[in-house]
Amino acid sequence: MSVPGGWSDPVLFDQTDTDRARSSCSVFRGDVEMGMVNGKFKVFQPISYQTQIVEGKNYKILVNVGLDQRVSMIVSWPLGSTGQATGNVTPKLLIAGWEKDLTQTKK
Repeated sequence: MSVPGGWSDPVLFDQTDTDRARSSCSVFRGDVEMGMVNGKFKVFQPISYQTQIVEGKNYKILVNVGLDQRVSMIVSWPLGSTGQATGNVTPKLLIAGWEKDLTQTKK
């Protein structure tokens, strides 16, 4: 259980409906690859995600990129014109980094 504004418990991609988290991986894969390795990862397999309710919903997504390396990316899905996090909204990649680097910066 998460606290207001905090991150939810991790959810594995095979456990629940993951449309937004999965589509975030597809939409931002190229941006993450170019920003981190200036090329392409051989593997880009989502592992799990967490959500955070803010003015919309943030997704923290953990992705296996091969060679025992993982990337964490945070994607924001803003509220639509109806005040709901549905409909015609454009997600935004907030940050992406190697999993250990993002963990270390949160101390």
